[in-house]
Amino acid sequence: MTVSSTSTISSNTGSTTSTESTTTSTLGENTYKIIAQDNKFTPEELRLSAGEEVRIILENWDPKSHTLMNEELKINWHLPYRLDKSTPSTRNQSFNPTIKGSFYLEDKNVNDMYVKLVVE
Repeated sequence: MTVSSTSTISSNTGSTTSTESTTTSTLGENTYKIIAQDNKFTPEELRLSAGEEVRIILENWDPKSHTLMNEELKINWHLPYRLDKSTPSTRNQSFNPTIKGSFYLEDKNVNDMYVKLVVE
């Protein structure tokens, strides 16, 4: 799994600098982790191959539940809230993307809380 992020920093002079970093994490073949924390999902994007079944590990560090939804992909994954501050709630989900394209898995109850799936 490769996660890319871009940061923007502004100085008092008004100039802006952008940096991009890439982190690679190995969870096993066709296994990915999506973490809910502070009302954001990490990573923001996953790239998957069409027709290949993947295992998604969902972790929720937030004190409230979240739901990842996408009607076109028929995804409605509920992620319960954490029971205590030191342990997230965890759920494993199998998924076989068959439609190519870009899709958003969203928690419609929280603004700007989504994961972009790119199926190639």
